[in-house]
Amino acid sequence: MNCVMMITKSCNINCKYCYMDADGKNSEIEPINPILDMIEYLESIKIDKLTIGGGEPLLRGDLVEILKKATKSMPTSILTNGTLINQKIMEKLRQSGIQGISISLDSPHPEIHNHYRDGSFDLANEALKFCTKEGMDVDMSVCLTKKNFRDALNLIEMAENMGLTSITFEGLNPVGRGKNLLPLRLTAHETDFVLNNINDYLKDEKPDVDVILFYPQWVRWDSSASGCEACKDLFSLLPNGDMLACSNLPVILGNILEEDFKDIWNSKLANYIRNKRFGGCNTCEFKEKCGGCRSRAYGTGNIFGSDPSCTLAYKNR
Repeated sequence: MNCVMMITKSCNINCKYCYMDADGKNSEIEPINPILDMIEYLESIKIDKLTIGGGEPLLRGDLVEILKKATKSMPTSILTNGTLINQKIMEKLRQSGIQGISISLDSPHPEIHNHYRDGSFDLANEALKFCTKEGMDVDMSVCLTKKNFRDALNLIEMAENMGLTSITFEGLNPVGRGKNLLPLRLTAHETDFVLNNINDYLKDEKPDVDVILFYPQWVRWDSSASGCEACKDLFSLLPNGDMLACSNLPVILGNILEEDFKDIWNSKLANYIRNKRFGGCNTCEFKEKCGGCRSRAYGTGNIFGSDPSCTLAYKNR
């Protein structure tokens, strides 16, 4: 089981589709003790992998203490915008024992990335190169929208040429500030277009970089894919211990510091998120394997509804 833990809601930049609605106005860094307590709890329930994000985790002066505690008991990586990475930070990250680092870069064209990610292209690009040069396992994290989906194959090639370990594609989720940019979301047909292209590219070019698709319907192209993992093999935690089914699904299941994990995990709401579907997702042949993205369904007003990014969801209605 995997956990994504957001250890701060503060950030040094202001991305236009941030799922946490994080920015510099949230200047008070959350206390460390609840975070350390959560890590101990995660160790007790034997989490397979922990991903630490925010906000911007590198804003925390106590990040190394957090990471060292986590890496003693579970593989741990971090999500960052990359703008704060330098030699001093790199030395601390090495000492912490993290498994890898994921840095956001949305386009090979600086003007596209800069427009949506607060002018951070140069720093993010340099951070990807620097971390790779320093021997880290590095992932390029891409949010696909109408502005960059035709660059997907170029981004895979860019990641491969940089020597990155992986590149991760994810759609724009209608949460946080993303709910203000709904016209940027790909249609179901545009999503099929980019997934088809990526599938063909992987078969034909066999790039020397792992390509990760955070699209549940990817199971239509790759039978080994896992579909929506929310409340199945994944959950998320906020700095105060509130537990979410997914970092992109702002529905609180309970609080891991106040309640037993098993009670939260086996709650009616958690079971509904795992199994309850309406519309096209309910009658689809891939229902059990895929399940449809619950975050994108949430954006339609029904968390258990059809995934609007999938053509089969429309076909099967």
